[in-house]
Amino acid sequence: MPANLASVEIPAFDTHDFVKRLAGAGMPEPQAEILAGEYAHLINERLATKSDLEAMEAATKREFKVMEAANKRDLEALEARLNHKIEALEAR
Repeated sequence: MPANLASVEIPAFDTHDFVKRLAGAGMPEPQAEILAGEYAHLINERLATKSDLEAMEAATKREFKVMEAANKRDLEALEARLNHKIEALEAR
């Protein structure tokens, strides 16, 4: 397991308790077991943890800073070209 995942605390989904509760409410146990397995799979594979969201936020901030710097360079280059054209027009 990667070191950064070793400290991630993911709340456990108690499939046994879930099955017991569903069966207690009248659902056949085989059906409750399948449902519990599917829920566990969805929770483990599809839900983002707080750490996932924090990592995505940090990556997004880094990407935004890169794009911001590129936009600044582009705007400065455009300003320089426009100033050059204005100077050429004024010189006529």
